[in-house]
Amino acid sequence: MAKDDRVYITKLRTAVDKIFESTKEERTKMDRFLKEYKGQWWDEKELKSKHDSKVFVNYLFATVMSVAPLLTDNRPTWTIRAQKPFMQKYVEVFSLCLKYLWEKLDMDAKVFKAVVDALVMKNGIFKVTFDPDVGTFGECRIDVVDPRCYFESPGYDDNWECDFQGTRERKPISWIRRNFPDKGKDVKSDEDDEKAVKAGWEDRAGFELQSTFATLYEVWMRDDETESYVVKGENGEPEKDEKGKDKKEEREKYPYGKIVVFTKDVLLDERASPYRHNRPPYVKLYDYFNPHDTIGMGEGDQIENLNRSINRAMQLMDKFMTLYNDPNWLVDETAGIDAESVKRDLPGGGNVWSYNSGVNEMPIRRVEMGSLTPDLYNYVALLPRILEEVTGVTDITKGMASKTERQTAAEVSTLIESSYTRTRQRVRNLEHFIKRTGYLLVDIMQQYYDNIRDVNIKGDQNIDYYKASSSKPFVDQMMQPKPPQPGQNPQIAMQEQKDWEDYQKFIETFGDKDTVYADFDIEIETNSTLPMDRQSLANLFLRLAAMKVVDPQAVIEQLNIPKGEEIIARMEQRAQAAMAAKGGGRPMPPPKPQGGPPMGLQQKPEGI
Repeated sequence: MAKDDRVYITKLRTAVDKIFESTKEERTKMDRFLKEYKGQWWDEKELKSKHDSKVFVNYLFATVMSVAPLLTDNRPTWTIRAQKPFMQKYVEVFSLCLKYLWEKLDMDAKVFKAVVDALVMKNGIFKVTFDPDVGTFGECRIDVVDPRCYFESPGYDDNWECDFQGTRERKPISWIRRNFPDKGKDVKSDEDDEKAVKAGWEDRAGFELQSTFATLYEVWMRDDETESYVVKGENGEPEKDEKGKDKKEEREKYPYGKIVVFTKDVLLDERASPYRHNRPPYVKLYDYFNPHDTIGMGEGDQIENLNRSINRAMQLMDKFMTLYNDPNWLVDETAGIDAESVKRDLPGGGNVWSYNSGVNEMPIRRVEMGSLTPDLYNYVALLPRILEEVTGVTDITKGMASKTERQTAAEVSTLIESSYTRTRQRVRNLEHFIKRTGYLLVDIMQQYYDNIRDVNIKGDQNIDYYKASSSKPFVDQMMQPKPPQPGQNPQIAMQEQKDWEDYQKFIETFGDKDTVYADFDIEIETNSTLPMDRQSLANLFLRLAAMKVVDPQAVIEQLNIPKGEEIIARMEQRAQAAMAAKGGGRPMPPPKPQGGPPMGLQQKPEGI
């Protein structure tokens, strides 16, 4: 490796290691919280003896597993709005593409993992990229990043404003070789020295390196470096300056940031960030915000010591119960009783020992235990109520009734609403996280979906196939106004024509030659990921239907009744048959489905 490269990565590594050192205390907590989440509450060094009880109750696990399923009970509902009204038809393409990706990328599982990370280890982190090696044309990719391996430079409240961030994690040498074939063979394990390398390190096969690791650094950073480029005219030919030479100007070398990947002594990759959104690829989820601090707070920060206190109290109670039911015994060997015989045979019962009563009338005596103070039982009963106050996880949140009497749906609904007061901010944090993730995905799709792609959306009865693309010919065809239909409102045709004209002007002024890009905003419907109060919702819509405020189709759609389309079709057929019988004529044929494919998507022809 060149000397300049070695100096460069040494400086970068020093900067990253310094950030890790400054946040060492927080990362140590993350490790400890993760162990406690798994039930490792007792450290062998803290126990006074090997006989000390290791009994525990894991309120951290109980809290996380109550909150995480609650936050992710339903898939989020989003709306994508174009900043320019005439581009709305185009951006709606990517609303359905996002729905398709949610299924394809297993987002339900990944969001749940990120939520658990945030609850246990303060932050959940997504890395949103585009993988050109997936499928025919490449596809968006989302990785769940271990928050203990993520870093960002201090001084920022928002990681999207931070100019220096990335990951430092241990990776198998086999993985490094596979992903960096050019320089991966130069990487050696952190534990190996030069002597081991000379002994045939580079000749080892990949399967021999599965359990051999090296520390891999990946840094996304801003860089002010500039580069010269030749200015070209509209015809593609270089423009000339006053001296007749090719005209050159300066521009940013890394306009969207730079990505550097290296180990402790090998520069594996250095490239410009390719993403037009000009954002870091990382999205952070917080359980609780810690004001003006990049690392948030998790559930363990608030309940760890309370949980430890409960476990210590339970340890005392368990030890008392053990000694009370399996007590110690005193044996007077001077009375002729063998202590080892008593130790061996007493637990089995039915034993007979002879002894000298003249020496001791009671040569075998039970060691009596005192009683535990009632305050200990009161203390153990009080702590769970304190934990409820701290975490906001109550009985009704867990689906348990708070009283034995039968409760009405209205009472339950009111209790659920009040029980969500502590959960709502977690929901807002999750919605913000999903919003940013969706923003990066939609922007990447606009950039890389330059080929026509197949998109499928599962309906009630079948799977609808569509085509989508950001290529200019495809978007031109999609944006062209459709021929007016008989009976169609003329205002619709006029609006389509106006949108088409505005689109053409926009493309002429700002548009790319190959792909179309539209600025957009994403809105996540509030509380859409929370469990729905289906009973209250059903009662509301049934009342509205009885008042004829909504039609039966709206009731079926809102309540997500299975096979709703079939039910609606049968209702329409019965209504038409009744009208035909009343009028004495033949029934009208069933109406054609309304709408067709969503705007901006061309339905894939059958057989393709």
